[in-house]
Amino acid sequence: MHLVYTRHVAYLIEADQEILAEHPEWTVDFLDWCGPGIKPRSVKYLSGIKRRLADLLLRRRWYSKSLLPVLFNRFYFWQLKKAVAARADLYIAHYPESIAVAARAARINHAFFAYDAEDFHRGEDLPRHKLASIATAEDKFLPDASYITAASPLIASAYRELFPLVAVNAVENMFSLKRQPPLAEPDDRRYSFFWFSQTIGPKRGIEEFIRILARMREHSIRLTLLGNINPKYKTILTALWKNEGLNFSDLTFLETVKENEIFKLAAAHHFGLCLERPLVLNKEFCLSNKLYTYLLSGNFLILSRTAAQQKFSADFPDTGILIDLENVDSSAKQINLLLSRPDFIKRTRKQNYELGRTTLNFDREKDKLLSQAAGVWK
Repeated sequence: MHLVYTRHVAYLIEADQEILAEHPEWTVDFLDWCGPGIKPRSVKYLSGIKRRLADLLLRRRWYSKSLLPVLFNRFYFWQLKKAVAARADLYIAHYPESIAVAARAARINHAFFAYDAEDFHRGEDLPRHKLASIATAEDKFLPDASYITAASPLIASAYRELFPLVAVNAVENMFSLKRQPPLAEPDDRRYSFFWFSQTIGPKRGIEEFIRILARMREHSIRLTLLGNINPKYKTILTALWKNEGLNFSDLTFLETVKENEIFKLAAAHHFGLCLERPLVLNKEFCLSNKLYTYLLSGNFLILSRTAAQQKFSADFPDTGILIDLENVDSSAKQINLLLSRPDFIKRTRKQNYELGRTTLNFDREKDKLLSQAAGVWK
């Protein structure tokens, strides 16, 4: 396997290197534009100028469809050059910006191409011109794709409607069993809730859940939030926590850690929080990697009512509870009742841990991906 990618998030470089070290058989081409040297800074500066000009043209619609791939992807020519040079039999694009690269490299090398949709990107919370660019790129190139994989069943359903002649299969955001930590036994006298993401920010359901926790008067609770956070937003959350009458010591902020460390942190808590708010279609359709992290770690799931999470709850009803983030009082009653049943919580956590170990892990899920990829030559 050969990877073509850009490095633009400095704190993830070490994690990338660890993944590559685990797979010495892989080869890579990467373009660094986040490092401290002159070359990375020059790449970032010059590509930034191109990006601002491209955004102006895209916003004003001063372009032809044939020019879209170049405007949409600041590193289009570099990626295309490296992709063509790889002379692959199958090219897989992971982001909308790279669909044209995979399609055109495949055409040049008489190969196949596919698309792995981690999100329903044309349904994200993005400026109108970016959503139009995504839709245009997908509509132009994906009808010729050998297949599409999607990170949730509802994202897969959406792509089947858009491209009925293309094979679409859900390959979900699960993790390898080697990431599963030992099943922990948190202190039942103090219930702990865990939430993580790369970024702790607004519109993620955190503020609503703090208001719910404020009604847990007869129970001792704590909340841990893991991720990068803007100092201003941290101040907002801290003020909300205090104003709701919660003890400051019961709120913990943790900076982003390596992926394998997240599972150990999650395992030290009773509950894993999936607090998506369905403000856009993507949030309705997606199943985040949080959910499968929590299952592998043995957390009791607390899910907000998005279409995808309601479907998951219907398929796996014994993994947790669904709450309505917009109805604080009703959700607080649900969780209060739950916290009065420690044996039930403990039993569910063990069941979830076992479900992650036996069924909902990537060691099993990857078979769908391998089968789909192998099918292009049949």
